[in-house]
Amino acid sequence: MYRLQTVLSAEFDEDEYSFLLTVQLEKPGAPKRRKPLRERIREQSAPRKSPDMEDTKPVKETRPTTAKSEQATASKQPYQKEYVQSERKPSPKKEDKEERTEAEPPKQKAPEPYFVTEEVEVSIRCDLSVFVCPNVYKHAILVLLITQYSPTLKPYPNFNAPDDCERLRKAMKGIGTDEKTIIEIMGARTASQRTQIVLQFKTMYGKDLIKEFSSELSGRFYDCVEALCYSPAEFDARQLRKAVKGMGTDESALIEILCSRTNDQIRQIKEAYTKVNPGRDLEKDVISDTSGNFKRIMVSLLQANRDESLTFDRNAARRDAEDLYEAGEKNLGTDESKFNMLLASKSFAYLRAVFVEYANVSKSDIETSIKKEMSGDLRKTMLAI
Repeated sequence: MYRLQTVLSAEFDEDEYSFLLTVQLEKPGAPKRRKPLRERIREQSAPRKSPDMEDTKPVKETRPTTAKSEQATASKQPYQKEYVQSERKPSPKKEDKEERTEAEPPKQKAPEPYFVTEEVEVSIRCDLSVFVCPNVYKHAILVLLITQYSPTLKPYPNFNAPDDCERLRKAMKGIGTDEKTIIEIMGARTASQRTQIVLQFKTMYGKDLIKEFSSELSGRFYDCVEALCYSPAEFDARQLRKAVKGMGTDESALIEILCSRTNDQIRQIKEAYTKVNPGRDLEKDVISDTSGNFKRIMVSLLQANRDESLTFDRNAARRDAEDLYEAGEKNLGTDESKFNMLLASKSFAYLRAVFVEYANVSKSDIETSIKKEMSGDLRKTMLAI
């Protein structure tokens, strides 16, 4: 038995089933220590290299790596923190900053849009003589049904005024009346075609077609057929005359016609009024039959001086909305003249912008404010506009 001497080396291995500990000790009385036994065994078993191969290094074969292999190798390698030393740039001197500010002029803000143009798409497929007005496209918003739906009354194909006049005369000749023929003709012709029929009937027979209808028809049916014989301007003029004639006034008729017509239409109505009622003036008749603030706004509308442009100033609309708020809800009492001035003279595009801004200022819409501040026929007129 040998006594334990100095430990020269030790190795530890393991597998699934066992542990292996190899310890190399110094042998007493042995010569000078050489390499460990295990290393010598490895050197003896390793193949010897030729002298030509001693200086050359073995070249490893390079295989193309894929993304999966790179991820696998990266996962095996231990995590290493990388510290990147940022390069600090020298701060510019004050002189350089002053030079830059002098070289570069200060940036100016782009001007905000000042004027806005309201675009209204209009597609009218009907007899435009019903709406005789060169600027009808600007106010199609007042007749939305025309812009949204295709009309049923279109120019009658193969129109022949003399033939229609002959059929109407036969329908009213003798005992009884052929109402069906009258409806087929007067209800299926456009305004311009009906105007030609009235003129042609008087030319052929020397009689007024409207008087012939009055002798054969009655009640609401006659009122409807009579209205179809007039041009739009003449029909409005006759309705306005009925509204102010005699005792009392039909304010609803005044509001409906004057608040919804364009400048050109109002001028044509005034001319037709004098033509139908010789020696009379529409404005004078309205003044004599109305009173107060309602009279003022009716007279303003009869001037036919409303701005009809589609371009408006958004900032001005905001200021006018604030003025309306101060003239109405904000203070005790109401300044009706401010509402009159705006609603009777400004374009409908501008008024729509004012109403939007008014809702932002007062937290309530313009209709609610008018209902609170106005009353009677004046309130109806303001709401109609």
